[in-house]
Amino acid sequence: MDSGVKSKVIVEFYGPFREYGKSHELRIDKAVTFEELIELLEKSLGVSFRERAMKENSTYILNSKIINRKKIDDVLIHPGDKVAFALLIGGG
Repeated sequence: MDSGVKSKVIVEFYGPFREYGKSHELRIDKAVTFEELIELLEKSLGVSFRERAMKENSTYILNSKIINRKKIDDVLIHPGDKVAFALLIGGG
């Protein structure tokens, strides 16, 4: 297996995040927080990405699981993970 694959994080975009493309690959060599991931994405996608990502109705998904925003500071993204940014959809 290519060791470069393990150092990548695949980031997918849904809803209003699609303005940044369908997906993006980032190379990381250690675990990062969501805040650090957003900073890395801001460098390549621009400050508007950070503004959109920090909105209250933005949803963070790590390896197909929605991350509770109240616990976001406790979550680490590791090389090989898959992250998605989407719009929170409410329902009853």
